[in-house]
Amino acid sequence: MPKRESSTFDKLYKIRPMIDHLNNVYCTSFSPDRNLSCDESMVGFKGRSGIKQYMPMKPVKRGFKIWAICCAITGYLLKFIIYEGKKDSKEKGSLGEKTVLEMTNNYQDKGYCVFFDRFFSSINLVSELLKRKIFACGTMLQNRKYFPKTLLKADKALSMGDYDFASSGEISVYKWMDRGKKPVVVVSSIHKGEDITVVKRKNNVGIREDVKCPKSIADYNKCMGGVDHFDQLLECYNITWKSRRWWMKLFYYFCDATIVNSYIMYTTTVKLTSNREKPLTHLMYRSLLADELIGQFCNRKASLPKKVIPSTKRKPTDVGRGRIILAGNNSRLQNVGNHMPIAGKYNRCRLCSTKKDVKRSKIHCRECEVALCLDCFLPFHSQ
Repeated sequence: MPKRESSTFDKLYKIRPMIDHLNNVYCTSFSPDRNLSCDESMVGFKGRSGIKQYMPMKPVKRGFKIWAICCAITGYLLKFIIYEGKKDSKEKGSLGEKTVLEMTNNYQDKGYCVFFDRFFSSINLVSELLKRKIFACGTMLQNRKYFPKTLLKADKALSMGDYDFASSGEISVYKWMDRGKKPVVVVSSIHKGEDITVVKRKNNVGIREDVKCPKSIADYNKCMGGVDHFDQLLECYNITWKSRRWWMKLFYYFCDATIVNSYIMYTTTVKLTSNREKPLTHLMYRSLLADELIGQFCNRKASLPKKVIPSTKRKPTDVGRGRIILAGNNSRLQNVGNHMPIAGKYNRCRLCSTKKDVKRSKIHCRECEVALCLDCFLPFHSQ
């Protein structure tokens, strides 16, 4: 590992080969839908690490922040970037702009549509993506640079269902009043200003009715949940384990992400190739995958049976009620599972029957071919 003063120092040095390999494999193994969603994901960790983040507004407040871009329809993870803090980048702009531009490098000049939230969005970002022939749509804060505040209606002038828009070239900014006090603001290079659709909303009486809505906002609500869908599948049956080592938590995350991606590929293949066959559930898929990975492996060391050398001399040992059993007859102590009791004729018990006290039993050992009482069956094969 390079020293901190070195120019090649990397905080993720221990797992950097795995990160690069998975990013390459994820991108080349699956052909996503045209719509992609970009968002952040958290990996919980409470130990010590220089890249741990604290986000009080998130369900997972302490851990590693991971930027992710997923297929908006299936939730397949295409690329991820672990946030390490402030560092140099080839891209220009704010942190959100750099992140989106870096994660969409593989989709330039292909006409993909990227959806992201207000943390990433800006007029500059949508314009730069448009130069790279990538369309974009995302919510936006009204205090961002170049926001056309004077061209849009004020918030107080809008009631539920009212909307307004402003366009410049292929970029449009929409403002729509939904239920609540603040309007929804979206910037898009995918839609035209006149594209309107209808959504269902409840009125004051509680009856659902049709309300006009810009198509950009409806498409945003439909396609923005790709990363959330991936996180939902990731948390269902994860294999994470408590550890003080930060790289182990990320390793478990990579394993779970790979399993989820493989499950999405499996379900997509089944739906495309067969109309009748239903894909396995997520739980059944993981169970079968675990069985295939384990295979015939067993952690216990196989113990070979001990070689028994029959003695020519008779060495009597006192077992039972004065009955003498030859030490050379050790076959009764091996493969005890084969010594099963079966019904037979009444014969003298091989263990407890003597000349003075004769005892007979109709229980015979299938392997030893001797009669034994029920109470003598276990001692005979264990001593």
